[in-house]
Amino acid sequence: MAWSNVIGQDRVKQILINAILNGRVAHAYLFYGPEGVGKDAMAIEFAKALNCERKKAEACDECKTCKGISEFSHPNVKLIFKLPLGKNETKEDSPLEKLDEAEIKIIQEQVRLKSQNPYHKINIPRANSIKINSIREIKMEVSHSTFIPGWRVIIVSEADAMTEQAANAFLKTLEEPTPRTVIILTTANKDKLLPTILSRCQLVRFSYLSDDEIAKALVERYELSEARARLIARLANGSFGKAIELLDVTIKDKRIKPVDFLATIASGRIVKLLIEIEKIVTDYERGEIENFLNIILTWFRDAMMLKIGMEDKIINVDMIERLRKFVANYGEFEYQRAISLVEKAISQVDKNVQLNLILINLSIELSELMNKAYQKTKQIGILQ
Repeated sequence: MAWSNVIGQDRVKQILINAILNGRVAHAYLFYGPEGVGKDAMAIEFAKALNCERKKAEACDECKTCKGISEFSHPNVKLIFKLPLGKNETKEDSPLEKLDEAEIKIIQEQVRLKSQNPYHKINIPRANSIKINSIREIKMEVSHSTFIPGWRVIIVSEADAMTEQAANAFLKTLEEPTPRTVIILTTANKDKLLPTILSRCQLVRFSYLSDDEIAKALVERYELSEARARLIARLANGSFGKAIELLDVTIKDKRIKPVDFLATIASGRIVKLLIEIEKIVTDYERGEIENFLNIILTWFRDAMMLKIGMEDKIINVDMIERLRKFVANYGEFEYQRAISLVEKAISQVDKNVQLNLILINLSIELSELMNKAYQKTKQIGILQ
Protein backbone atom coordinates (compact mmCIF):
# COMPACT_ATOMS: atom_id res chain seq x y z
CA MET A 1 0.00 0.00 0.00
CA ALA A 2 2.34 2.76 1.22
CA TRP A 3 5.25 1.61 -0.96
CA SER A 4 3.04 2.59 -3.89
CA ASN A 5 3.57 6.22 -2.83
CA VAL A 6 6.97 5.81 -4.49
CA ILE A 7 6.83 5.69 -8.28
CA GLY A 8 8.62 2.69 -9.79
CA GLN A 9 11.96 1.65 -8.22
CA ASP A 10 10.61 -1.87 -7.53
CA ARG A 11 14.11 -3.33 -7.11
CA VAL A 12 14.90 -0.83 -4.34
CA LYS A 13 11.57 -1.47 -2.62
CA GLN A 14 12.32 -5.20 -2.52
CA ILE A 15 15.79 -4.60 -1.04
CA LEU A 16 14.26 -2.58 1.82
CA ILE A 17 11.34 -4.95 2.39
CA ASN A 18 13.75 -7.90 2.61
CA ALA A 19 15.93 -5.97 5.09
CA ILE A 20 12.93 -5.45 7.39
CA LEU A 21 11.60 -9.02 7.06
CA ASN A 22 15.02 -10.58 7.64
CA GLY A 23 15.99 -8.27 10.49
CA ARG A 24 19.01 -7.04 8.55
CA VAL A 25 18.42 -3.28 8.48
CA ALA A 26 21.73 -1.49 7.89
CA HIS A 27 22.96 1.29 10.16
CA ALA A 28 23.48 3.64 7.20
CA TYR A 29 22.23 3.74 3.62
CA LEU A 30 23.21 5.89 0.67
CA PHE A 31 20.36 6.29 -1.81
CA TYR A 32 22.00 7.61 -4.99
CA GLY A 33 20.82 8.24 -8.52
CA PRO A 34 19.36 10.93 -10.79
CA GLU A 35 17.45 13.96 -9.51
CA GLY A 36 13.72 13.59 -8.95
CA VAL A 37 13.42 9.79 -9.11
CA GLY A 38 12.18 9.19 -5.55
CA LYS A 39 15.19 8.90 -3.25
CA ASP A 40 13.72 11.15 -0.53
CA ALA A 41 10.28 9.62 -1.06
CA MET A 42 11.71 6.12 -0.56
CA ALA A 43 13.59 7.20 2.58
CA ILE A 44 10.35 8.54 4.08
CA GLU A 45 8.45 5.34 3.23
CA PHE A 46 11.25 3.24 4.72
CA ALA A 47 11.06 5.29 7.95
CA LYS A 48 7.30 4.70 8.06
CA ALA A 49 7.64 0.96 7.37
CA LEU A 50 10.18 0.61 10.20
CA ASN A 51 7.96 2.41 12.70
CA CYS A 52 4.39 1.60 11.61
CA GLU A 53 2.21 0.47 14.51
CA ARG A 54 0.99 -2.56 12.52
CA LYS A 55 4.53 -4.01 12.61
CA LYS A 56 4.67 -5.15 8.98
CA ALA A 57 7.19 -4.52 6.20
CA GLU A 58 4.88 -1.89 4.73
CA ALA A 59 3.45 1.24 6.32
CA CYS A 60 -0.31 1.44 6.78
CA ASP A 61 -0.45 5.23 6.21
CA GLU A 62 -3.33 5.33 8.71
CA CYS A 63 -1.81 5.03 12.20
CA LYS A 64 -0.67 8.03 14.23
CA THR A 65 3.00 7.12 13.68
CA CYS A 66 2.73 6.92 9.88
CA LYS A 67 0.87 10.22 9.72
CA GLY A 68 3.39 11.89 12.02
CA ILE A 69 6.33 10.75 9.90
CA SER A 70 4.62 11.91 6.70
CA GLU A 71 4.13 15.34 8.28
CA PHE A 72 7.71 15.45 9.68
CA SER A 73 6.26 15.87 13.16
CA HIS A 74 7.29 12.49 14.60
CA PRO A 75 10.19 12.92 17.08
CA ASN A 76 12.00 9.75 15.94
CA VAL A 77 12.38 10.87 12.32
CA LYS A 78 14.42 13.91 11.24
CA LEU A 79 14.86 15.43 7.80
CA ILE A 80 18.12 17.34 7.30
CA PHE A 81 18.49 19.67 4.31
CA LYS A 82 20.37 22.74 3.10
CA LEU A 83 19.87 25.90 5.17
CA PRO A 84 21.05 29.51 4.88
CA LEU A 85 23.64 30.90 7.27
CA GLY A 86 22.28 33.27 9.90
CA LYS A 87 23.80 36.62 10.78
CA ASN A 88 26.89 36.15 13.00
CA GLU A 89 26.14 32.44 13.18
CA THR A 90 28.68 30.13 14.80
CA LYS A 91 28.87 26.33 14.82
CA GLU A 92 27.69 26.40 18.43
CA ASP A 93 24.30 27.85 17.44
CA SER A 94 21.33 25.63 16.63
CA PRO A 95 20.63 25.44 12.85
CA LEU A 96 17.72 27.91 12.92
CA GLU A 97 18.77 30.11 15.84
CA LYS A 98 20.25 33.03 13.88
CA LEU A 99 17.74 33.04 11.00
CA ASP A 100 15.14 35.79 10.80
CA GLU A 101 11.38 35.30 10.97
CA ALA A 102 10.88 35.54 7.20
CA GLU A 103 13.46 32.81 6.58
CA ILE A 104 11.86 30.57 9.22
CA LYS A 105 8.48 30.97 7.50
CA ILE A 106 9.97 29.99 4.13
CA ILE A 107 11.57 26.90 5.69
CA GLN A 108 8.28 25.91 7.34
CA GLU A 109 6.44 26.32 4.03
CA GLN A 110 9.02 24.22 2.16
CA VAL A 111 8.75 21.44 4.75
CA ARG A 112 4.96 21.59 4.46
CA LEU A 113 5.20 21.21 0.67
CA LYS A 114 7.61 18.29 1.13
CA SER A 115 5.17 16.60 3.52
CA GLN A 116 2.39 16.94 0.94
CA ASN A 117 4.59 15.73 -1.91
CA PRO A 118 7.85 13.89 -1.11
CA TYR A 119 9.02 14.58 -4.69
CA HIS A 120 9.04 18.32 -3.96
CA LYS A 121 12.57 19.70 -4.02
CA ILE A 122 13.13 21.97 -1.03
CA ASN A 123 14.20 25.39 -2.30
CA ILE A 124 15.24 28.03 0.23
CA PRO A 125 16.99 31.30 -0.75
CA ARG A 126 20.69 31.38 0.22
CA ALA A 127 20.57 27.74 1.31
CA ASN A 128 23.69 26.40 -0.40
CA SER A 129 24.95 23.79 2.04
CA ILE A 130 24.15 21.44 4.90
CA LYS A 131 25.63 23.20 7.91
CA ILE A 132 27.81 21.69 10.60
CA ASN A 133 25.18 22.97 13.06
CA SER A 134 22.67 20.49 11.62
CA ILE A 135 25.16 17.62 11.90
CA ARG A 136 26.06 18.54 15.48
CA GLU A 137 22.36 18.43 16.31
CA ILE A 138 22.13 14.91 14.83
CA LYS A 139 25.11 13.79 16.89
CA MET A 140 23.45 15.03 20.08
CA GLU A 141 20.16 13.33 19.23
CA VAL A 142 21.60 9.90 18.41
CA SER A 143 23.56 9.92 21.65
CA HIS A 144 20.26 9.76 23.59
CA SER A 145 17.46 7.21 23.60
CA THR A 146 14.28 7.98 21.66
CA PHE A 147 11.35 9.39 23.61
CA ILE A 148 8.97 7.09 21.73
CA PRO A 149 9.80 3.37 21.21
CA GLY A 150 10.81 2.46 17.68
CA TRP A 151 13.48 3.22 15.12
CA ARG A 152 15.20 6.56 14.95
CA VAL A 153 15.63 7.54 11.28
CA ILE A 154 17.78 10.46 10.11
CA ILE A 155 17.28 11.45 6.45
CA VAL A 156 19.97 13.72 5.00
CA SER A 157 18.65 15.08 1.70
CA GLU A 158 21.23 16.17 -0.90
CA ALA A 159 23.99 14.86 1.36
CA ASP A 160 26.66 15.97 -1.13
CA ALA A 161 25.87 19.55 -0.04
CA MET A 162 27.51 19.00 3.37
CA THR A 163 30.32 21.45 4.06
CA GLU A 164 33.75 19.93 4.64
CA GLN A 165 33.36 20.52 8.38
CA ALA A 166 29.90 18.96 8.36
CA ALA A 167 31.08 15.92 6.37
CA ASN A 168 33.95 15.27 8.78
CA ALA A 169 31.66 15.63 11.79
CA PHE A 170 29.11 13.36 10.14
CA LEU A 171 31.75 10.70 9.58
CA LYS A 172 32.20 10.42 13.34
CA THR A 173 28.46 9.77 13.70
CA LEU A 174 28.71 6.93 11.17
CA GLU A 175 31.70 5.48 12.99
CA GLU A 176 29.75 5.22 16.24
CA PRO A 177 26.47 3.45 15.32
CA THR A 178 23.74 3.34 17.94
CA PRO A 179 21.11 0.57 18.20
CA ARG A 180 17.87 0.95 16.23
CA THR A 181 19.13 4.05 14.44
CA VAL A 182 19.14 4.28 10.65
CA ILE A 183 20.82 7.10 8.75
CA ILE A 184 19.78 7.56 5.12
CA LEU A 185 21.76 9.86 2.84
CA THR A 186 20.27 10.81 -0.51
CA THR A 187 22.27 12.30 -3.38
CA ALA A 188 22.41 12.77 -7.13
CA ASN A 189 26.18 13.30 -6.86
CA LYS A 190 27.65 10.27 -5.10
CA ASP A 191 31.20 11.10 -6.18
CA LYS A 192 31.12 14.37 -4.22
CA LEU A 193 30.86 12.50 -0.91
CA LEU A 194 33.92 11.50 1.10
CA PRO A 195 35.10 7.96 0.26
CA THR A 196 35.14 7.24 3.99
CA ILE A 197 31.42 8.09 4.18
CA LEU A 198 30.65 5.90 1.17
CA SER A 199 32.50 2.96 2.69
CA ARG A 200 30.32 3.07 5.81
CA CYS A 201 27.00 3.06 3.96
CA GLN A 202 25.05 0.39 2.14
CA LEU A 203 24.82 1.81 -1.38
CA VAL A 204 21.40 1.62 -3.05
CA ARG A 205 21.19 2.80 -6.66
CA PHE A 206 18.06 4.45 -8.05
CA SER A 207 17.26 4.41 -11.79
CA TYR A 208 15.58 6.84 -14.17
CA LEU A 209 11.81 6.35 -14.35
CA SER A 210 10.16 5.23 -17.58
CA ASP A 211 7.86 7.56 -19.52
CA ASP A 212 4.99 5.16 -18.75
CA GLU A 213 5.64 5.32 -14.98
CA ILE A 214 5.76 9.12 -15.02
CA ALA A 215 2.68 9.51 -17.23
CA LYS A 216 0.64 7.08 -15.11
CA ALA A 217 1.59 8.93 -11.90
CA LEU A 218 0.67 12.30 -13.46
CA VAL A 219 -2.75 11.02 -14.49
CA GLU A 220 -3.42 9.50 -11.06
CA ARG A 221 -1.98 12.27 -8.87
CA TYR A 222 -2.71 15.40 -10.90
CA GLU A 223 -5.73 14.25 -12.93
CA LEU A 224 -4.06 15.18 -16.22
CA SER A 225 -5.28 13.98 -19.58
CA GLU A 226 -3.36 11.06 -21.07
CA ALA A 227 -2.06 13.29 -23.88
CA ARG A 228 -0.70 16.01 -21.58
CA ALA A 229 0.74 13.45 -19.16
CA ARG A 230 2.56 11.77 -22.04
CA LEU A 231 3.96 15.10 -23.25
CA ILE A 232 5.28 15.97 -19.79
CA ALA A 233 6.72 12.48 -19.31
CA ARG A 234 8.74 12.82 -22.50
CA LEU A 235 10.04 16.23 -21.47
CA ALA A 236 10.92 15.04 -17.95
CA ASN A 237 13.74 12.71 -19.07
CA GLY A 238 13.05 10.06 -16.44
CA SER A 239 12.59 12.45 -13.48
CA PHE A 240 9.23 12.83 -11.74
CA GLY A 241 10.63 15.87 -9.94
CA LYS A 242 11.26 17.48 -13.32
CA ALA A 243 7.77 16.45 -14.45
CA ILE A 244 6.26 18.38 -11.53
CA GLU A 245 8.27 21.47 -12.48
CA LEU A 246 7.01 21.15 -16.05
CA LEU A 247 3.31 20.96 -15.18
CA ASP A 248 2.64 24.55 -16.23
CA VAL A 249 5.54 24.82 -18.68
CA THR A 250 3.83 22.35 -21.02
CA ILE A 251 1.05 24.84 -21.68
CA LYS A 252 1.55 25.76 -25.32
CA ASP A 253 1.89 29.51 -24.64
CA LYS A 254 4.91 28.84 -22.42
CA ARG A 255 6.53 26.63 -25.07
CA ILE A 256 6.07 29.22 -27.79
CA LYS A 257 8.34 31.79 -26.06
CA PRO A 258 11.55 29.71 -26.27
CA VAL A 259 10.80 28.89 -29.91
CA ASP A 260 10.20 32.59 -30.65
CA PHE A 261 13.56 33.24 -28.97
CA LEU A 262 15.18 30.89 -31.51
CA ALA A 263 13.46 32.82 -34.29
CA THR A 264 14.97 36.06 -32.97
CA ILE A 265 18.43 34.43 -32.93
CA ALA A 266 17.92 33.31 -36.53
CA SER A 267 16.81 36.80 -37.62
CA GLY A 268 20.18 38.32 -36.73
CA ARG A 269 18.49 41.31 -35.08
CA ILE A 270 21.05 41.91 -32.34
CA VAL A 271 19.28 44.75 -30.50
CA LYS A 272 16.00 42.82 -30.33
CA LEU A 273 17.87 39.74 -29.12
CA LEU A 274 19.63 41.64 -26.32
CA ILE A 275 16.32 43.19 -25.21
CA GLU A 276 14.72 39.72 -25.10
CA ILE A 277 17.63 38.30 -23.10
CA GLU A 278 17.39 41.17 -20.60
CA LYS A 279 13.64 40.56 -20.22
CA ILE A 280 14.15 36.81 -19.69
CA VAL A 281 16.81 37.37 -17.03
CA THR A 282 14.63 39.97 -15.28
CA ASP A 283 11.32 38.09 -15.41
CA TYR A 284 12.43 34.48 -14.91
CA GLU A 285 13.80 32.68 -11.86
CA ARG A 286 16.89 30.50 -12.42
CA GLY A 287 14.77 27.34 -12.41
CA GLU A 288 12.39 28.85 -14.99
CA ILE A 289 15.33 29.66 -17.26
CA GLU A 290 16.43 26.04 -16.98
CA ASN A 291 12.93 24.99 -18.11
CA PHE A 292 13.12 27.58 -20.91
CA LEU A 293 16.35 25.98 -22.14
CA ASN A 294 14.89 22.50 -21.79
CA ILE A 295 12.12 23.48 -24.19
CA ILE A 296 14.74 24.68 -26.71
CA LEU A 297 16.47 21.32 -26.20
CA THR A 298 13.29 19.40 -27.02
CA TRP A 299 12.76 21.61 -30.08
CA PHE A 300 16.12 20.64 -31.55
CA ARG A 301 15.54 16.98 -30.69
CA ASP A 302 12.12 17.11 -32.36
CA ALA A 303 13.56 18.76 -35.47
CA MET A 304 16.26 16.08 -35.61
CA MET A 305 13.62 13.32 -35.29
CA LEU A 306 11.63 14.93 -38.11
CA LYS A 307 14.77 15.22 -40.25
CA ILE A 308 15.54 11.49 -39.96
CA GLY A 309 11.95 10.40 -40.55
CA MET A 310 10.97 9.53 -36.96
CA GLU A 311 7.93 11.79 -36.64
CA ASP A 312 6.32 9.42 -34.10
CA LYS A 313 9.07 10.36 -31.59
CA ILE A 314 8.28 14.09 -31.64
CA ILE A 315 7.31 15.68 -28.31
CA ASN A 316 5.91 19.03 -29.50
CA VAL A 317 3.36 17.47 -31.83
CA ASP A 318 1.19 20.58 -31.72
CA MET A 319 4.05 22.57 -33.32
CA ILE A 320 4.65 20.17 -36.20
CA GLU A 321 4.20 22.75 -38.97
CA ARG A 322 6.71 25.11 -37.41
CA LEU A 323 9.15 22.22 -37.00
CA ARG A 324 8.74 21.27 -40.68
CA LYS A 325 9.50 24.85 -41.71
CA PHE A 326 12.65 24.86 -39.56
CA VAL A 327 13.87 21.56 -41.03
CA ALA A 328 13.20 22.80 -44.57
CA ASN A 329 15.06 26.09 -44.07
CA TYR A 330 17.98 24.58 -42.13
CA GLY A 331 18.35 21.22 -43.80
CA GLU A 332 22.07 20.94 -43.04
CA PHE A 333 21.72 21.99 -39.41
CA GLU A 334 24.12 20.34 -36.91
CA TYR A 335 21.52 19.11 -34.43
CA GLN A 336 23.88 17.16 -32.18
CA ARG A 337 26.13 20.19 -31.84
CA ALA A 338 23.15 22.43 -30.98
CA ILE A 339 21.88 19.93 -28.40
CA SER A 340 25.34 19.83 -26.78
CA LEU A 341 25.44 23.64 -26.62
CA VAL A 342 22.03 23.84 -24.93
CA GLU A 343 22.94 21.06 -22.46
CA LYS A 344 26.11 23.00 -21.62
CA ALA A 345 24.03 26.14 -21.00
CA ILE A 346 21.68 24.20 -18.70
CA SER A 347 24.62 22.90 -16.68
CA GLN A 348 25.91 26.49 -16.36
CA VAL A 349 22.54 27.60 -14.97
CA ASP A 350 22.95 24.93 -12.28
CA LYS A 351 26.46 26.24 -11.50
CA ASN A 352 25.25 29.81 -10.87
CA VAL A 353 27.00 31.33 -13.90
CA GLN A 354 25.60 34.79 -14.81
CA LEU A 355 22.34 34.19 -16.67
CA ASN A 356 22.74 36.96 -19.26
CA LEU A 357 26.20 35.64 -20.20
CA ILE A 358 24.83 32.11 -20.59
CA LEU A 359 22.06 33.26 -22.93
CA ILE A 360 24.29 35.64 -24.92
CA ASN A 361 26.97 32.99 -25.48
CA LEU A 362 24.37 30.38 -26.41
CA SER A 363 22.71 32.81 -28.83
CA ILE A 364 26.02 33.56 -30.58
CA GLU A 365 26.85 29.86 -30.97
CA LEU A 366 23.36 28.91 -32.20
CA SER A 367 23.34 31.86 -34.59
CA GLU A 368 26.57 30.61 -36.16
CA LEU A 369 25.11 27.12 -36.58
CA MET A 370 21.91 28.49 -38.12
CA ASN A 371 23.71 30.79 -40.56
CA LYS A 372 26.01 27.98 -41.61
CA ALA A 373 23.10 25.57 -42.13
CA TYR A 374 20.99 28.15 -43.97
CA GLN A 375 23.79 28.98 -46.42
CA LYS A 376 24.45 25.30 -47.12
CA THR A 377 20.74 24.58 -47.62
CA LYS A 378 20.44 27.60 -49.92
CA GLN A 379 23.42 26.45 -52.01
CA ILE A 380 21.98 22.95 -52.33
CA GLY A 381 18.67 24.45 -53.45
CA ILE A 382 20.43 26.50 -56.16
CA LEU A 383 22.36 23.46 -57.39
CA GLN A 384 19.18 21.42 -57.61
